Parts: sequence; C-alpha cells; structure tokens
Amino acid sequence: MNKQSDFKIKKSLLKSSNRCDKNYICNTENWKSCGKMGEVISDMIVHIDESYDENRMLLCAYHIPFSGDHYCSCPARMYIYKKFNI
Repeated sequence: MNKQSDFKIKKSLLKSSNRCDKNYICNTENWKSCGKMGEVISDMIVHIDESYDENRMLLCAYHIPFSGDHYCSCPARMYIYKKFNI
C-alpha cells in the first residue's frame, strides 16, 4: 500500500474540488476513504461499493445517492482512485 505522503494532490486539482466541505482532508495524513471505489461510470463519477462509510458520504458535497446506490464525483478522490487504485 502507498504511504500517505504519496497522496499529495496538485493545488490545481484541489481548486477543481472547490465544493469540498471537509477542508481537503484527502490531502492530509488524516484522510480515510469513504468507501471502496467500484466501477467508473464516467471520467468523473465512480460507483462506491457497499463498504462505504455513510457518515462520511452524507456530509460530502460530491456524494450522489441514486436508486439505492452511492456515487462519488469528487475530482480529488477520482485522482486518488485512478493513480493509486484505492
């Protein structure tokens, strides 16, 4: 598994995640995934598998609940998923 220090996200990408109400925690050592990422639906939307953390997701501006499933549209989270596969 990659060390948290590997996760540093470019400032330009963080700016594109400007709806973040979690103070960009994904760019700190305190980051914990909100759930296991599943199938990529589009370039910027990914399905979150059943192992999601409901408390984290409900407070997130990038959480998309749809038809009983959960999706993530956060640009920073998508970067982490694509680069590190987590």
